[in-house]
Amino acid sequence: MDEDPRQYVSDNQSMPEVERFNKLLATMIDDLVTQATSAQPNAKKFATKEANFSSSLTLYSLVQCTPDLSSFSCNKCIRGAVANLPYCCGGKQGAMILYPSCVVRYETYPFYQIIQSPPPPPAPAGSVTRTKNGKSKISSVTVIAIVTPIAVSVLLLSMLYCCHSRKRRKKYKAKEENAANEITTLESLIFDLAKLKAATNKFSDDNKLGHTSRWTRDSREKALKKL
Repeated sequence: MDEDPRQYVSDNQSMPEVERFNKLLATMIDDLVTQATSAQPNAKKFATKEANFSSSLTLYSLVQCTPDLSSFSCNKCIRGAVANLPYCCGGKQGAMILYPSCVVRYETYPFYQIIQSPPPPPAPAGSVTRTKNGKSKISSVTVIAIVTPIAVSVLLLSMLYCCHSRKRRKKYKAKEENAANEITTLESLIFDLAKLKAATNKFSDDNKLGHTSRWTRDSREKALKKL
């Protein structure tokens, strides 16, 4: 760890309430040293912090060590630089102490890019939120998740009912057609039988097909006697 050559740069204007300012700066530096020295080996050892000195004045601070320093050496370098602040830059509105292996700087204006804290993660799907009056409110995702399966089930049942009704109508229509055919056939049979009955003199034996002579009762009796 190198401590020389070193450089000191400070603002010309002084802070009001120097004692309170020094306490605030010391607290900030302690927090920054803890953050910077907690970095993994070979990682960038730096940290930044902001604090309100008054309603109109904000203090911005930064500490950084070279990656080759261990956490112990980084802590030693930064604290050695801070120990020189009262002698070179005590009570000034801005100052920077630059060592070959570390740097300490503070200002009353932002001199580094401030990283905004990430927004809170979104509420999980299906969660229940609370309104201002304390009443629970179900999210739209939950409503959709509940309504969609019900709607699909109703649609499927409607389709099945329509298909079943259509099959029943077709089956009933087929039965009606068969019944109509049977009635037509029966009517044709009755019509033919009526014709046949009239043509055969009410199915008289005299009109039987295949008979060329007329057999009477007496003729049958004579034939039996001869036998």
